[in-house]
Amino acid sequence: MKHTFFLFFILISVVCCGCGKEQETDGLKDAGKIMSEQTADMIHMQSEPVIRETATASGVRAQLTDLQPLILYVSAKEDAITQIYDVYKATFTTSSGYQTERYMVAYYRNVEIKNPLSEDAVINSEPPICVGAMVEVAADAQEAGYIFGYKSRQDMEADVLRSMDTGITHQMEK
Repeated sequence: MKHTFFLFFILISVVCCGCGKEQETDGLKDAGKIMSEQTADMIHMQSEPVIRETATASGVRAQLTDLQPLILYVSAKEDAITQIYDVYKATFTTSSGYQTERYMVAYYRNVEIKNPLSEDAVINSEPPICVGAMVEVAADAQEAGYIFGYKSRQDMEADVLRSMDTGITHQMEK
């Protein structure tokens, strides 16, 4: 009887601990509750030219062959959006045909969005800037050049989510 009680206690402890850890790591809320898809599309429209300009700067010799919005990370207090990281997956092709995927981020600070849940949202912010590390566009930097971005999604997420001054609270995947 003591063994059964002990095993039951251990089982309950493991289940409770597992639930708590899952909630801690899955702490980002759905940005769709504070921002419409149309508002997200408006943000992408402002981000894409900045990302493209960085991805095709004079020092970049590889060709940008695909650029897709991937995820928005949003900082919001009491549902007032203040900062946004607009993440893109960029595919580059070198002259030798080698392809790489990199992750590029347009960062918005001091954001104010009026009516973010409606189709008539108005976005006011400082112009977006590309953030990230200086990374090679391909395996050989001499052939392809460098961009501001990340080599992997894991590197990007770790950097964006660890940024203490932004307080990311929401995300919206494309």
